Amino acid sequence: MERPEKRHTKKQYNPIKADDKPLSSQIIKDAKEWCRLSLIETRRPSTPKDHSRSLFGADRHKFGSRPPSAVKVDAHQLDPSDPSSRPSSGAKLPPLSYTPRSSVPASEIFAGPTKQPNTAVLIAPQADKPRGNLGHDSSEFSIRRPPKKNNRSPVKAVHPGISSLSAKHEGTSNVACYHPTPPPVRPTNSKLHSNKANVVVIPTSEDDKSFQVMSGGDSASSSSSAGSFGMPSDPVARKLSPGSGNSGKTEESAEEAFYWNQNILPCIEQLQEVMHTDVQSLCTVCANLSEGLKRGSCFNHMSARRRMSLLTVLFKLLKTECPDVILSCASIILQVRVHNKNFSTICKLIFRICREKQHDELFEKYGVITPMITVIKDVQDPVTKYENYEAYLYLCGSLKFLSDNKNIANTMYMNDCVPALLHFTTATLEVNKQLRKFDEIKKLTKYATDLLVQVTTALRNMLDVDKKVQQTVQGFPTLLDAFLHFGSDEKVAWILSRILSKLTMYSSCITYLDSTEWPNIFLYHLGVHRQNSDVIVRLCFALGNLVARSDHLRRTLFFHQSSPDVEQGSSQCMSALVELIDIYNQQIESLDDKASSKAEKANDVLVKIVRVIANMSIGEDIGPYIACNVQVVERLLDMLETRSVEEGEELIVNLLTTLNNLSYYDGVIDSDHSNAMSAVTAQRLRLTSLLSHFMMSDNMTIVAEVARVFGNLTRHDDVRDLVHQHKVDLMMAALLDSGDRQVVYNACGVLINISADPHKRVDLLNENAVSKLTDVLRDFAPLQWRIGGVACQLLWNLCSTNDLDKNVETELIPLIKTLQHFTEYESVVELSQINAKDDRSLEFLLSTWKEDFYKYGKPLLDNLLSKTTLLEPLNQAENSAA
Repeated sequence: MERPEKRHTKKQYNPIKADDKPLSSQIIKDAKEWCRLSLIETRRPSTPKDHSRSLFGADRHKFGSRPPSAVKVDAHQLDPSDPSSRPSSGAKLPPLSYTPRSSVPASEIFAGPTKQPNTAVLIAPQADKPRGNLGHDSSEFSIRRPPKKNNRSPVKAVHPGISSLSAKHEGTSNVACYHPTPPPVRPTNSKLHSNKANVVVIPTSEDDKSFQVMSGGDSASSSSSAGSFGMPSDPVARKLSPGSGNSGKTEESAEEAFYWNQNILPCIEQLQEVMHTDVQSLCTVCANLSEGLKRGSCFNHMSARRRMSLLTVLFKLLKTECPDVILSCASIILQVRVHNKNFSTICKLIFRICREKQHDELFEKYGVITPMITVIKDVQDPVTKYENYEAYLYLCGSLKFLSDNKNIANTMYMNDCVPALLHFTTATLEVNKQLRKFDEIKKLTKYATDLLVQVTTALRNMLDVDKKVQQTVQGFPTLLDAFLHFGSDEKVAWILSRILSKLTMYSSCITYLDSTEWPNIFLYHLGVHRQNSDVIVRLCFALGNLVARSDHLRRTLFFHQSSPDVEQGSSQCMSALVELIDIYNQQIESLDDKASSKAEKANDVLVKIVRVIANMSIGEDIGPYIACNVQVVERLLDMLETRSVEEGEELIVNLLTTLNNLSYYDGVIDSDHSNAMSAVTAQRLRLTSLLSHFMMSDNMTIVAEVARVFGNLTRHDDVRDLVHQHKVDLMMAALLDSGDRQVVYNACGVLINISADPHKRVDLLNENAVSKLTDVLRDFAPLQWRIGGVACQLLWNLCSTNDLDKNVETELIPLIKTLQHFTEYESVVELSQINAKDDRSLEFLLSTWKEDFYKYGKPLLDNLLSKTTLLEPLNQAENSAA
């Protein structure tokens, strides 16, 4: 072994410069490193970036049949079958009798008053006319035009502040495009109503706020630039469909009708004008329309016929291939709330646009993100979600893509996207629980699984902007519940394991582990996905994080028994970990190329498994049981024997740390059946031989861990003899020159045990151990008094020899001076003030000096001063100085 590089501060009492003073927190942290039981920290498993932007990733074929990421959107027109797009009677009506009648001449239709100021005239349809398609001449509502007196359409009112249409667009505009589907009409025995009874008078000025529907006296107003239709007089027939945005409102006030005609209707007319012009004009008008709808709370108070007229125009604009126009319309359509085919159409269009990363900024520019999140957040009826499964799938997939952009993800986070996604996950789980008794459970489970893939991936992306997981951690129980019910799917299990591995890095997650079933979820899926290294490595990482933070969690996991068939006294957790060790050890052994990616993955799994064992063993009520588990100890020793530092340094370090923790428990425990001795103690000689080989390593981290294990093993006489035989004690003496405080501390601990045997002290003294320890005191004691205390204990053992060599006596003189300086309180205060950065660190250094150094340094100084051979030259030197 190479001799460690010697420190260059041999003659200085204070090796730390003023600008290198450690923080008080760092000093406290360093003090905690000296405990015998230590946790293992490791890096979180990394996941390669998926740039494909597909619903289920580039490897979706591995996970069975999935919906396609490339979608085909049908004709972009409003589906009149959408129940939320037209009013519903709220009751089942009898069929209408059909009796052919002759059409009414136009002269009779306009026989009544034809001149009304500031009004628009619309004639209700005949009850027996067959229903036609939306937006065509065969619709149920058609405009009867009186003889033209000017170029203005009779349905268009004068709107202040709105420029008149150009001649080009006036001549080509299709004024019949706003014809909504009418409500069903109750059958009646009366003849065709008179024209006067079907005239709708619409106010177009503030002075004309009172209006009437002559067919029944109900309020109504213009629904679009094409015209409006009268509502049936029956109040039941005017009941709006659920989700129409009207909150159960059955009537429209005069103020609302006036606001629509003054603010909304002009924007709809402008959309007709600029429909075939430039994109910027369309987007500007859509923005004005959206602002007007928000300002007037029209999204919450909009009658079904107004919805129909508005959606008809917006869906026509979707025919364009311009993402700006589509997203401008989509923002309004999502706030109006459509369902079924209409909802599916708009979601597919959004999904198709967001597949291209260059379009991400458009979603924020046109305000589409907030409506998308609102739709997800307001899902209350899970049945509706399954009826619109495809639409929600593509909508959640769009959120997944957008959350991959950090800037957009921040916007989503500010709009409460994380709570919305958690709510959607909860709704999915509730549906699955409620519908398990139905025959279609297999299909519904597949739907829920596909949706969870999108939602959980978006949640994982949001963790990158959720600082300290303040929002996501609240859904920890929900995520575990999702793992319990849908974790058998490999894709869902992989995504959820990614989320859990990130959440468990924060101690706040422990607050939400109020259920005792979480060990069952982890252990069950460790068995289900035992061959899937991507899932296992993350689950083990999460387990290692959990058991590192709480004794209660360690006990819950270790003593958990999922079934009464498990043998008493055995740990299901340890059995599962042993099985995983065997699987991945065999994978590595079966590979010819130990440096392949598959071997690296298997090695990473072993690293995380060993870490779980190490972190569980720090619990003093659990550690003895693990130390007595022969299977666990055998697997650890086998890996230590067959693995090299070059193949996996982290695995070797974790193995040494775990064996150090287990070797700490040296006693005999009482199990349910018989007394059991520590398996590490039983294998101590084999372990000592293995550790001796690692002492030759140039990796000082490994050497430090080996020294820690030797510190526990050298409590046994046979181990000390074997260590002395392999010259390990001399190697430890050489480590005293190291500049690493942890290495020096561990080496002192081993040498204290070895120097307990008098015949082993001579070799250490011949290696100038006293001089080395004097340098250790000078270099490290003022900063870490615990090291100084350990060095004093070792010096006590070495100087207990009656006949010291003259060279050793010479080395004792500078040692005595150093001890005298360090045992004087005034000198210590002066040193501490130099090394301390603030009052707190000063207080800490002084308290540790008294507890960790003074009680060992003062007796050692008195012992050395009692030797008469040393007093004479010391007194002569003092007298000459005086």
